[in-house]
Amino acid sequence: MTTYTVHEAKTNLSKLLAEMEAGGEVIIARGDTPVARLVPAVAKETADRVFGKYKGQFTVGPEFFEPMSEEELSEWYDNPIFPQDAPVAETAAGMAEPPQTPIANKSKS
Repeated sequence: MTTYTVHEAKTNLSKLLAEMEAGGEVIIARGDTPVARLVPAVAKETADRVFGKYKGQFTVGPEFFEPMSEEELSEWYDNPIFPQDAPVAETAAGMAEPPQTPIANKSKS
């Protein structure tokens, strides 16, 4: 594991990438304080998608296709996805983001 300063890392990026490709690890430091560790990226192996993979493992009953009850429709259309009293998320800079606008309050068509 090799340690580089920020300036050295910026200057020798290609060298650092070659070290990563060879399986090495690099520490980047501000002065004497390590702030980041670079490690080789590993390609995620994905299996081929298989059509019908879950065939016969579950069923959908005829009630799935029946119309929703008035209570279910009311819940569907009248409850906001993002309630107005939900906690406000903060950005990395610590600034509050405005809440998302509810999209579920659209009138029934």
